[in-house]
Amino acid sequence: RNAKYLNALIENIFDPLLVIDQKGIIQYTNANASELFGYTTAEFRNQNINMIVPAPHHDQHDQYLANYTTEHRTVLGHNRTLHAITKDKKLIPVSIAVTKASIEGKVYFVGVVRDLRDIKALELQNKKQTELLQQQSKLAAMGEMIGAIAHQWRQPLNELSIRVQKLKYAFMKEQIDENYIDNFIEKNKTTIEFMSHTIDDFRNFFRIDKEKRKFDILTTIEETLKLQNAQLQNHHISTTVEGDTFSVYGFQREFQQVLLNIFSNAKDKFTEKHIRDPHITIKLNKGSITIQDNGGGIDKEVLPRVFEPYFTTKEQGSGTGMGLYLAKIIIEDNMQGKISIANKDDGVMLSIVLKYSNENKEIAHG
Repeated sequence: RNAKYLNALIENIFDPLLVIDQKGIIQYTNANASELFGYTTAEFRNQNINMIVPAPHHDQHDQYLANYTTEHRTVLGHNRTLHAITKDKKLIPVSIAVTKASIEGKVYFVGVVRDLRDIKALELQNKKQTELLQQQSKLAAMGEMIGAIAHQWRQPLNELSIRVQKLKYAFMKEQIDENYIDNFIEKNKTTIEFMSHTIDDFRNFFRIDKEKRKFDILTTIEETLKLQNAQLQNHHISTTVEGDTFSVYGFQREFQQVLLNIFSNAKDKFTEKHIRDPHITIKLNKGSITIQDNGGGIDKEVLPRVFEPYFTTKEQGSGTGMGLYLAKIIIEDNMQGKISIANKDDGVMLSIVLKYSNENKEIAHG
């Protein structure tokens, strides 16, 4: 009666269960093991467990068991994620937890297997969703950058226009000589080079990083501020960067996207609240970056939700609600850092903590 009771319990365990001896020979499997791997109970019994172990570990599995027996290596008490192979030669992702049982002086290993196909499919779906959201955010940033290019080019285009108009008056007054022409060419060449460098800066921002690499935080911050320089000046926003620079490992363009979003949010808040003397202060200190504005802060009820996807306090059509959500993914998932937000003094302070390499460089830029 006890044997029937125990057998009924084992057969109704949700996960596949396999029992092997010290030589790796299968002694028992439950119904779910047959359902997952495609073998009947009879086909499993007295076969080597490596029948569900794919290459390259298939031929080495007996040695793994021998190592455990002779050297007391252990996989017991650990949940391992790997691939198994079914009867019809399909590879499936599984996790397996192994325990040891001694029965009448003999040692057996009990493995509980969990099918991870649904979980892996969901992870892949979430990854694709995140990539799509990042692409949407990149497109939104591209719109922001096109506006920045327009601001950045407005002044040099105006200078070129004025010089061209003056050329006619200079000709009429007979002021044009070789020196005048040389000066005219040099000034316009400098202006055009500035416009060309602007395009290069924006093109570099949208270049996709294929590999993680080491990059300098101060340089990255200055490059991002340079991209928005015209817009910051147009809104009379001053910036200060101070502290010790350091290097981090990751995707530099993604990190610039985080900075761009933070600066853009501050700019919008300054405009919305008509802040006089708007200012952004950036402080660096041993892997820590704090970005503080004086834009009046965020409502306490709203603050806990700012990293949620699709959440925005801006008017409909003015914001996607994805900027800070993607910033959190980039900092915490892609760079293994931490990002947080809080009201401080008369504004908002965003804190970013990253793994860093200290370069021992002191900077103080305003």
